[in-house]
Amino acid sequence: MLSEVVELDLSAAEKEEMHEQQVTENKETVWEFENLYCEVKAVLSQLKIKQTPSSSSMAVPAAPSSSRVMLPDIKLPTFGGKLMQWITFRDTFRSLIHNNESLPSIYKFTYLRTSLFGEALQEISSIEMTASNYRIAWTTLKNRYENKKLILKTQLDAIFAVKPVRKECFEALNHVVSTFDKNLQMIGKLGIDTKN
Repeated sequence: MLSEVVELDLSAAEKEEMHEQQVTENKETVWEFENLYCEVKAVLSQLKIKQTPSSSSMAVPAAPSSSRVMLPDIKLPTFGGKLMQWITFRDTFRSLIHNNESLPSIYKFTYLRTSLFGEALQEISSIEMTASNYRIAWTTLKNRYENKKLILKTQLDAIFAVKPVRKECFEALNHVVSTFDKNLQMIGKLGIDTKN
């Protein structure tokens, strides 16, 4: 029985020694890694310095950071399939995403999908999401929703649907005028003369 206790003590001592040896090896590995990291970083820094343009090249000076104004993020427009909203969606999406030449087509397609919901999303849901299919998706939406006659009818219906003013007050008159102006502007965006 005494020999078993000695064996346990020896194995525990051996385990402790093995553990200390592993800790030492781990420390050496970390030390080697840190040295290699510093060497690689120094080499990359030297390469970066060599690749920076010389002061004689025509470089545009950077604008001072203190003169920059932080603007809030622009929220993309959304569209669910209502003809009344198509023109506003189309114009805003074109100016922010569609006409942005620095934006890859796959990003444009992603932004388009995230901007759509309901019926409009269903129109392009069967189109595979690839860079080459962005134009197809955009054209599909235009063919479906850019029907000038239907949009004109919808805008005119909205003008004629304004409830008559029962009581003369600023709010009621303002509502009639703003509804009329808004719909006339949308009709004007269709290329229809609204002056008369």
